[in-house]
Amino acid sequence: MHINSLPKAAITSCFVMCCLLSHAQFNKSTPTDTVFTTPWKLHFNPLALADIGDPNISGGVEYRNNNKALHLDAGYIFTSVYHTSKRAAQPYGYYFRPAYRKYNKTTSTKSNFWELRGGIKQVWYTITDWVDKDLVNGVPAYQSYETFTLKKIVLNANFIAGTQHLLNTKGKTIIEYYVGCGLRYKTFPMPLEGGGIYSDINLITAITDADGNTNNAEVLIDIKAGIRLVFPRKKW
Repeated sequence: MHINSLPKAAITSCFVMCCLLSHAQFNKSTPTDTVFTTPWKLHFNPLALADIGDPNISGGVEYRNNNKALHLDAGYIFTSVYHTSKRAAQPYGYYFRPAYRKYNKTTSTKSNFWELRGGIKQVWYTITDWVDKDLVNGVPAYQSYETFTLKKIVLNANFIAGTQHLLNTKGKTIIEYYVGCGLRYKTFPMPLEGGGIYSDINLITAITDADGNTNNAEVLIDIKAGIRLVFPRKKW
């Protein structure tokens, strides 16, 4: 997916999901309660393809026992909007988001839940650009034009609340939407031979000492919102 196509992809994905949500409202009267309590569930995250930062292909699995469940999301990041003009190769990465989920209300038409979710994401960027070198009290003596690898590491901890509804009359597909908040720790390790400073238009500054140590971590408020398609399975 080309970067310039991301806005169109986001609009298209949002339109499709709005149609699915509308369709789900017409199936509220479908009589079933075994769909939501099925032990195993597979899920797909369609909006991840149009992620505004790191578009990815992702899905996951859930195992439910009564009202408790273990949940796992995983994704492959195939591009990124960062470093579009300086990168020497296509960015790539992955993420894992394990969670403990508790269903607090399940009826024949919907199931509400909350969950505690953790996460780790890593993205690699190969960049060709000018780097400040030979630092003396933080002041560079010269610049060097180099190709190097910049790695983004993100750690998350979130509290999530959401709900599930039937998407079709046969009860074979569920639509899930959720919101949440938490904290995000982000850093950009950048090993440079001999140390250096690198800054870019995304306001990312990496300062590496002669031993290869980089100190540019930050902690931010993390807001989550999303939609999943869920496919119940009684067994594998």
